[in-house]
Amino acid sequence: MRILDLGCLEGLYSIGLALHGATVVGIEGREVNFQKAKFAKECLGLNNLEFIQDDVLNLSPEKYGYFDIVLCCGILYHLNVPEVFNFIEKLGEVCTAFTIIDTHFGEPEKIFIHKGKQYWGSLYHEFDEDATIEQKADSLWASLHNNNSFWFTPYSLFNLLQTSSFTSVYQSFIPIPSQQENRFVLLAHKGEQIETKSRECKNGVLEYPF
Repeated sequence: MRILDLGCLEGLYSIGLALHGATVVGIEGREVNFQKAKFAKECLGLNNLEFIQDDVLNLSPEKYGYFDIVLCCGILYHLNVPEVFNFIEKLGEVCTAFTIIDTHFGEPEKIFIHKGKQYWGSLYHEFDEDATIEQKADSLWASLHNNNSFWFTPYSLFNLLQTSSFTSVYQSFIPIPSQQENRFVLLAHKGEQIETKSRECKNGVLEYPF
């Protein structure tokens, strides 16, 4: 099984999955986290694990190939529009089975249009406008570059996942997810898209209002 861990920090999930025998690629944007993860991999002698320092926005099948499972944990709510739309679409391209998403969700305060469809959510402040590159690099639990991030409403995120090749989305309750407010864990599955004929849908796809 080939697994991709996006925004892997110090490599906790990547190392755990590699110890179980999976072939794992962990992508981390910050140098300090990348060096710690690489050090742990070398100490454990995990030849089935590779850490790469890169921005997750550079994700593509051409660059990284395809994966049975993709972990997108604690990263989606650090991205802003319009990049987040392309990022989720790339998730659908590189994933062949399912993606696990651990993310905050927002309120329907802002609306953005992507490929003719409306997506609702709220903006989250990451950095002040005058924040330096060094300050952003030192903030290990924040975005890499952008000063603000976009938090989708649940239904807008479901709609975008549906148009990004995922055919089913489930919410996880066990294992127990983070106890933070406005946060959930989702499993987005890649199956065969079947046209819905028993109820009225646009282009065979059922969409939520926002």
